[in-house]
Amino acid sequence: MAKSLPELLREAANLIEEALNRTSQPPVAAQSLQIPATPSRTPVQAEIARLFAPYNGGGANRGNRARRPAVQISRRSYTHTVCCLAEHKADKVPNTTLKADLLASGLGEQKITITGNDTDPMVLTNKLMEVFPKLQDGGGFELLKISGSTRSRNLALLPCPSSGYTLAYLKDPSTMIGQATIYIRPLQQDLPIDCEEGSHHASGPDIPCLTCEKAVPFSEMKVHRLSCNGMEAY
Repeated sequence: MAKSLPELLREAANLIEEALNRTSQPPVAAQSLQIPATPSRTPVQAEIARLFAPYNGGGANRGNRARRPAVQISRRSYTHTVCCLAEHKADKVPNTTLKADLLASGLGEQKITITGNDTDPMVLTNKLMEVFPKLQDGGGFELLKISGSTRSRNLALLPCPSSGYTLAYLKDPSTMIGQATIYIRPLQQDLPIDCEEGSHHASGPDIPCLTCEKAVPFSEMKVHRLSCNGMEAY
């Protein structure tokens, strides 16, 4: 029995629809080969990735990073002649008699050697307080050097750096200290000079002075020689 025209048209439409459905679905093999597209990064994301690239490796790469060399601290010894003054306003090199009085009082001229961190101000401070215990009562200290020629008796202040006096500062050629004696002056108040007879303990036998022939205790002979004028005191 022959089909009517509407039936033929309906059958043709069904065939076309089935064909379209088959072509719209890709084969399974083709689907498995499809690779999802990588989303593109914005300029901001790209810049962040560049800046933090050294840290993205985590702990595994930290061991491969070059280690910074340790800071070297200078600890060379420093030997110099210093002279601790008693007056906080002193601005002259002490004369021979005063030098003897200072030495007898635990002050005066000494040759010291300091070892420690060149940039630590306490290294210098602690050494000076050790050599001159009375300096602890001065309320701080200032450093001075001879001003002008070597024969000058005038003292010039060495400006104190903001971090305090250090070995590095004393060694600096710009301070122009060289081998000159460094004078130490108490900052706020005078230091006592207790050089009267019997104020300090004398040790050793009495020895006659070659100049004045006076018998002087062994421990006091060097101080006596600084002020001896050849006349025996009675």
